[in-house]
Amino acid sequence: PGVDGLVLDASNDYLYYASISADKLYRIPYADVIDAKATNSHLSSAVEIVGEKTMTDGMAMDSQGNIYLSDLEHSAIVRMLPNGELQTLLKSASIRWPDGFSFGPEGYLYFTCSSLHQVIGHSQDEINKNAPYQMYRFLPPEVEVEDSENI
Repeated sequence: PGVDGLVLDASNDYLYYASISADKLYRIPYADVIDAKATNSHLSSAVEIVGEKTMTDGMAMDSQGNIYLSDLEHSAIVRMLPNGELQTLLKSASIRWPDGFSFGPEGYLYFTCSSLHQVIGHSQDEINKNAPYQMYRFLPPEVEVEDSENI
């Protein structure tokens, strides 16, 4: 399957990407991506697995390197920490195919719900029946970090 989620980290060091149906999130050094002389072999060897994920479409990254992903299978929004751990932040039947993620200047994460699974291949009447298609925002909770002296 093709790539559908892309996000560049704040320092422009890595490009993170995923396929909707693949169970892994990947990254590659951005310098390699924009290097016109990079061979396919070099690019393939530069790819790293970041962590396991659910079926996703939307993606965004905060300034601390946490990646926010849609969780289409569970009508949820999850956060992948830099260590690869997944945390469920929101889960609701009203979150129907979350996509289109963007952080606002005040720290809220905005996302749209396209209900794509209720749109593609359906009649206009069915599409209208499943409307409205929402946009949400929420303030992600702080990530709790363990005190290294207590480890």
